Amino acid sequence: MWDPETDQKIDDQTNSVWYFGQNGGLNFNPTLTTRMELSPAQWKTLVGWNLPAGTTTISDQTGQVLFYTDGQTVWDLNGNVMEGGQDIGGDNSSSQSVVAVPIPQEESLYYLFTTESASGGSNQVKFSLVDIKGENPSGVGSVVSGDNFLFSPGTEQAAALTAGDTTWMMFHEMGNNSFRAYPITMRELGNP
Repeated sequence: MWDPETDQKIDDQTNSVWYFGQNGGLNFNPTLTTRMELSPAQWKTLVGWNLPAGTTTISDQTGQVLFYTDGQTVWDLNGNVMEGGQDIGGDNSSSQSVVAVPIPQEESLYYLFTTESASGGSNQVKFSLVDIKGENPSGVGSVVSGDNFLFSPGTEQAAALTAGDTTWMMFHEMGNNSFRAYPITMRELGNP
């Protein structure tokens, strides 16, 4: 990452590891030598991962994976399903099944915004809340609130934009020209 204000490199590897379908992944960490360095539990979980579309991987500033999701299930850093991490509302055949957004100034909390496949008919957009410090019986992290309805019908696409201390989550309604922009602050997910 590059800080345009100081014109210097930032040692922040939060976006350096990507997991995606067909057992694929990329690791952009600068210390990487020859292959992706995943824990045995992570490889065990990824083997047989044959996802048709969207996934999201969240790492800390050193590039260590904290959790990953396909919009239907959330796995912790050890490759175990997080407590509350099943059926979070997305459809992994959707082109962008999930977008993870950190809550500003809350280092351990993330919103997961999920979309459903347009061919499914209901096209609901939902959100869940992950706490990576939340303990569960088999690992670290938990989905503290999942499968929450946001609106319907929506398309399969979404985008997150940061402006100052607010992140905006953008969606397009299905069948019209309306866009929805939801503000995310350290206090709440606001109205569109």
